[in-house]
Amino acid sequence: MSDIIKFDPTTLEIFQRAGGAAPMPFSRDILLLETHIAGTSYLDDPEGLATHINAGERLAMKREPTNEHDENAILIFTEQGEKAGYLPRAQNEVIARLMDAGKLIFAQIDEFHFEGNWLCVNIKVYMKD
Repeated sequence: MSDIIKFDPTTLEIFQRAGGAAPMPFSRDILLLETHIAGTSYLDDPEGLATHINAGERLAMKREPTNEHDENAILIFTEQGEKAGYLPRAQNEVIARLMDAGKLIFAQIDEFHFEGNWLCVNIKVYMKD
């Protein structure tokens, strides 16, 4: 099988009219889940974390399949690489399977506040498609 892409005359004409540039592939962020970050009470310095995060900030997510408490554990980090907590266990199975399948998953901070000593960070989880 050849690695050369062949265009029919109509497709080639469209590219030529567009200046010969190929169109960019369509990409979008698909909202999968709205939840909170679990485990913020166990952080060494939740108050310090609250000073480093902002609404709208993207958060990185990393699978932790060897976690002794949850084989579907997903760790959440700030843009600075600071541990923020975990995706709640009750909501992580499908997201974990998507990540294991190679899908790009990230979170974005919706809003955050303190309820007593608990730092409540509400997030939206997206898949890049």
